[in-house]
Amino acid sequence: MRLFFHKKPRPPASPPPLPPGARTVDTATLIRAIPHLHPQVERLSDRRHGCLLAWPVAQAARRRPSLLDRLFGTPVRKRRLVLDDLGRRTVELIDGHRSLAVIAAQLSQATGHARADMEPAVLAFVGQLVRRNAAALVAPPEQEKNTC
Repeated sequence: MRLFFHKKPRPPASPPPLPPGARTVDTATLIRAIPHLHPQVERLSDRRHGCLLAWPVAQAARRRPSLLDRLFGTPVRKRRLVLDDLGRRTVELIDGHRSLAVIAAQLSQATGHARADMEPAVLAFVGQLVRRNAAALVAPPEQEKNTC
């Protein structure tokens, strides 16, 4: 008999609700999006790890600075991500002009993988960068229809 320890009921497993004004996006629209790296993302080379991405972490709460912080300043905390060869090539191709489909096509041509296999891989990798606030996806420009 447990009087004080009650298990909380689990919430139903459902996807989180979309914010007002948001819409779901299908994969075909998402692959046409144009990725942009955060302006403060740095590409570093390391002997041990190879290629690294580093970007500053946003400070969550402002606290009163300590004496050392006031004397020397607070160091900028950075998040780092070690990239493999395919990740390095993908980041090199992100320039703010190429869409994810073009990047996937160029990578499939360079590596010899099928384009159908490369598109989900590039989409997943860039999606991880977006979740970590290292990149952003811009919606593709709408095609204007000329009725003249």
